[in-house]
Amino acid sequence: MQNIAVDKIKPSRTNSHSHIDVTALADLVSSVRAHGVLQPVVVRQYKNGSKAAGEFELVCGHRRHAAASQAGLTEIPAIVRELSDAEALELQIVENLQRQDLHPLDEAEGYARLRDEHKCDVARIAERVGRSVPYVYDRLRLVGLNKDAKEMLRDGRLSAGHAVVLARLKPAEQKRALDPLHGGVFEEEILLWDPEELGDALPRARGERSLKLRTVRQFQDWIDRHVKIDLAAKDMPDLFPELATQLFSKETALRIVSITHDHHIHPDAHDGQKVLGPKSWKRADGQQGSKTCDASVMGVIVVGPHRGRSHLVCTEKTCKVHFAREQREGKQRAELTGASNRSGSKGKSNEASARARFDRIRTARARMRWEQAMPKLLEAAFEHCRKASLNASSPLGAFILKALTEYGVAPVPKGAPAGRNTEEFARLVACKLVAREIGEYNASHQFPAIAKKLGFDVEKVLNAAAPADKDVAGVCSQCGCTEDQACWKDGKRCSWANKEKTLCSACPKPAAKDAPPSAGEPAKSKPTARVKRSKPKKRGRAR
Repeated sequence: MQNIAVDKIKPSRTNSHSHIDVTALADLVSSVRAHGVLQPVVVRQYKNGSKAAGEFELVCGHRRHAAASQAGLTEIPAIVRELSDAEALELQIVENLQRQDLHPLDEAEGYARLRDEHKCDVARIAERVGRSVPYVYDRLRLVGLNKDAKEMLRDGRLSAGHAVVLARLKPAEQKRALDPLHGGVFEEEILLWDPEELGDALPRARGERSLKLRTVRQFQDWIDRHVKIDLAAKDMPDLFPELATQLFSKETALRIVSITHDHHIHPDAHDGQKVLGPKSWKRADGQQGSKTCDASVMGVIVVGPHRGRSHLVCTEKTCKVHFAREQREGKQRAELTGASNRSGSKGKSNEASARARFDRIRTARARMRWEQAMPKLLEAAFEHCRKASLNASSPLGAFILKALTEYGVAPVPKGAPAGRNTEEFARLVACKLVAREIGEYNASHQFPAIAKKLGFDVEKVLNAAAPADKDVAGVCSQCGCTEDQACWKDGKRCSWANKEKTLCSACPKPAAKDAPPSAGEPAKSKPTARVKRSKPKKRGRAR
């Protein structure tokens, strides 16, 4: 180890740790200024003769070198080693892997340089950096992410787990998976409350949409249903190594067919290749209660549940082992069809079948056209909303008021603005939203905080309109039951015992003299009642 001038050490162009946290670096600068560089950096001499004499290339310790330069140090402790380009790159990657802030993209680019520039295979890379072979494969796939996915991963909008799963897809499939309209990585959710301001927060407008990151498991389920495995793809052995080993081994010389457990395949997974549904194949490997036969072939589940698995299947409809029941049912249908045709209904049956098929095709085409044009439709609709007139009598204003009314908004009380212009219309919409919040079931607990932010006192209005010291209609003054939460007596649901709906039939009616005093009046003492005793009648003697 020796001390080398800071300005004589130049950063390496192969450093895989390209992103440095500014805050963490500032803390390191303060530590270096106070205590110096405690751990030496690793450098190597330039082999290029055009470089100035005595200059070194920094291999490990870029953050320490940058901190020493900012702290004003003139020298830094360093270890000079003789390293080739491949050895220097491996050492940089190994050192960066020991850091918690190494970004997955930087790690992937380092592996890619070892593979492409220095001809290291994945097994050797995994051995050198102390990782498993599948881990290195997953990191290498991150290099194939599209530009948008890489930006999301850098910004933290996408986790490393999502990125690894996304990188296994083709560029077109990655773009579709990132589109919120398809619900792959992100899904839209309707928020009733602002998640950042719970408690005393004002509610967001109902119906406001937000993007939510799906879990990795949910994203994988979406891929299983929307992305079909291409068995002829070059990267198929890397994506499904166990499947490739089973399909392309010397022992396996069977015909391969594509199968699925789903009765309906999503349009995104259609690529023109035939996929057999569950009615066209039967398991034939002797597992899970299945039987074997001589007509079995290798079936690969290319879409849907258990995507990527394979086992022997039978697809011969004439097989007496696996399709005996279907053969019996087919014979019965043929007999019924023959009887129907003999009765003269053949033409009607064919016509109905053709009509149903035409309706299915027309509906599917209309749905696909709508999904493909969805971005343009939204763009045109938003542009119209920007330019359209906005008041209570305009078509756009009528559409908004109708939508609010359809979601259960209470009628606007008297005194609300008429909505003749934009400002009055906005206040009219606000009145309807406030009316809806006041009409909510738990408004007595939630709305006071909202009203406080809006600038009026709910308790004052309550005391004036419904004093707390009086009986409230709809609540029993004795037991507190209501129509929604009634009490029971003798196995029967209670009912109201008076017109005011302040006493239920399960509670005894209080006597008038026992009525509680009104608020503010002292309780009067009850006078002692005198008991009038009757005199006993005199009985005469019997004569």
